[in-house]
Amino acid sequence: MKKQSKEIWLMSFILLPVVIAQVIGNDFGNSTMETFAWQVLFSFVGTLLGFGTHQWVKKKSTSTKVGALIGMLTIILIPLLAFTPSLSDEELLEQDWLEQKIGQFEFESPTQLTLYSSVVPAGLENLYTELNMYTDNEDSRTISVIQSKVKTDTLLVEDAFLGSLEGMLTRMVVDLETLTLYDLFMDEEEISTSYSYVSKGDTLRGFGLMFKYPGALESIWLLPQTRTFSNEFIATFSDLIDINYP
Repeated sequence: MKKQSKEIWLMSFILLPVVIAQVIGNDFGNSTMETFAWQVLFSFVGTLLGFGTHQWVKKKSTSTKVGALIGMLTIILIPLLAFTPSLSDEELLEQDWLEQKIGQFEFESPTQLTLYSSVVPAGLENLYTELNMYTDNEDSRTISVIQSKVKTDTLLVEDAFLGSLEGMLTRMVVDLETLTLYDLFMDEEEISTSYSYVSKGDTLRGFGLMFKYPGALESIWLLPQTRTFSNEFIATFSDLIDINYP
């Protein structure tokens, strides 16, 4: 029984890292051979780490072994997940997107948006009585929806849109001289456009749509920060937006 227990602990310390390495390694590489190579490498490192950790704790108490196993798996997962490459836009377009409804927008997105902020920023209190921002909290680029209640109905949707876009880019320390708008549509109630700007020598593309109705403005954004949105992604995303005008 004691020998069987030792074998179970040894298998746990070796097999769990290998299984994790196989799953995560599947996201690396541009071909089947490259992916297999990454899986072999990660499995080899996981096996060494697991065997070494087992040798260190094999004569210790059960609680120590459990703690060591959890700690080892954490050490493996954090760097692997941190460096797992993001899905390309081509891969994202092949997935089933999430149907979402926020305010008057019905849209689909590969990521779930949640409420990020409900505070009117300092300096904008004279324009807005309420401002809610929903975002997917991605680091390299974000998808967001902004709902706002305005104090005046005389605010032009064009001015509000450009003010919002330029304000977001200014906070990202973007040179507004590099901002270019494409495929601009505008009337008295709605404005939408693709746009691009240059950051650290790279051209990043995004999209924005804003519409107004009595006492309110709502907008939806694709905002690149360090990673662009492809033209295909922007086209698909914009085509899947429906506005329920009050």
